[in-house]
Amino acid sequence: MLLELGHDEKEGKPFLKCEYNLYGDSYRSPWSNQFFPPVEPAEGQEDELIYPSQDLLEMEQKANEVFSRYAKLYYDNNFHTSVYFFDTDDNGFGSCWLVKKTMQYPGSSEDSVWDSIHVVKTTNDAVNKAKYKVTSTVFLTLSSNNAVQGAIDMAGNVTRFKEELVNLDPKQDAST
Repeated sequence: MLLELGHDEKEGKPFLKCEYNLYGDSYRSPWSNQFFPPVEPAEGQEDELIYPSQDLLEMEQKANEVFSRYAKLYYDNNFHTSVYFFDTDDNGFGSCWLVKKTMQYPGSSEDSVWDSIHVVKTTNDAVNKAKYKVTSTVFLTLSSNNAVQGAIDMAGNVTRFKEELVNLDPKQDAST
């Protein structure tokens, strides 16, 4: 699934759409915490809208600021980032880190696109231990058409997983 851009009409900023900010046909912006297009839940179902808890919302806002700065240094231009945090039912939380980078080669009418989706699930497993599970997927679509190479259209993706149990107490790490 290629990432698509949404527009936060309240803040005037673009954001990336994915399954982690989707509710019905609307997507939640990390900039204003509002859904676009606006969602009008049925009477009595106002609680069904999915928002992160206040602590996660604060982490989400900071993560979006920092990740955008990082991406500016790494990708330079023609990129968009969004980070979404979400509560889980198993004594933890999750986050989704998105990057969309586009580039148009000279003579090509199509954009080449790099979409990356990184999902991190954090669970408190035991006293002073946390389990991190990271799933990263990168989609790459290359399009070019010039006299030297002719028409080229290539696409592919790769997904990687990593899971680790870590100590949250640095003193405990030093003693092992």
